[in-house]
Amino acid sequence: MKAVEFCFPQLFPSNEAQENISKVRTIIFELYDEYVAANDHDQLGKRKISQVGDSSMDAIIYSSTSGWNDFDNFLRQSETFEPKKSELVDYLEKGPQKNGPNANPSVKTSKEISLPIS
Repeated sequence: MKAVEFCFPQLFPSNEAQENISKVRTIIFELYDEYVAANDHDQLGKRKISQVGDSSMDAIIYSSTSGWNDFDNFLRQSETFEPKKSELVDYLEKGPQKNGPNANPSVKTSKEISLPIS
C-alpha cells in the first residue's frame, strides 16, 4: 500500500490520486478476504520467501536506477515513530513511587541510606 500511496500522487491529480488509492485499498482487502476463505491456516506457514540479488553492488545499481531511493525516503518520513519503553525500563528510570498507592514506607532508596565507610 505504501508504494501506491507514494506513486499515485505523482501519477494523478490530487483528488483523483486519493480516489484511486481508496479503490486499490478496497480491492486489496477484498482479495485478502477471498484468499483467507480459500486457504486453510495450515498452508499459510508454507510460503517460501525468496531474496532478490545477493551482491551489494547489484543492490546499489538497482536502487539508484529504479527510483527505490525516493520510495525508501518516503517510507522513512511516513513511518517514523518513537519506540515504546517497556514497563521495566520505565520503572528503572523512575524508581519506586514514594507517594503512590502501593508505596512501602519501609523501603528506602540508596540515596536515603547512609552507611559509614570504615
